[in-house]
Amino acid sequence: MRRGIAVAAAALLVVSFVSAASITTGWTAFLGTWVNVDCSTRGCTRFIISGAGPDGLVFQGFGACHPTDCVWNPAELVVYADSVGDTQAFYAAWTLNEGFAITIGTLRFQGLNLVLTLYTRFVDGSGRSNYMTTDTFRRM
Repeated sequence: MRRGIAVAAAALLVVSFVSAASITTGWTAFLGTWVNVDCSTRGCTRFIISGAGPDGLVFQGFGACHPTDCVWNPAELVVYADSVGDTQAFYAAWTLNEGFAITIGTLRFQGLNLVLTLYTRFVDGSGRSNYMTTDTFRRM
């Protein structure tokens, strides 16, 4: 009997912890259109984050191409908190497979700006070096 009560209490504690750890705030701060503060960038010029909840966010990026920006495929954006028990989103990440390259993007706040770090790995056998870029974006 005692063991059954202990197991039930432990299960209730786990369920309470899991439900309390869901991200409920902060994710809306990512929403909107963001533009690169470096207007002469050769990388990501702007991006749009949209969605109706922390589990349904979408990252839509645009790259520097001429005469108009290239439109990247949309990617699911996942938000992250500082710890397993925190409910405030401070970071986000996404993965995009364009066929010739796989890019992992991470976002973090720096004041009112978002810092985007991109890790690009070429998978097309072209011999190009994998690379990383970091850019700062302001809300439009």
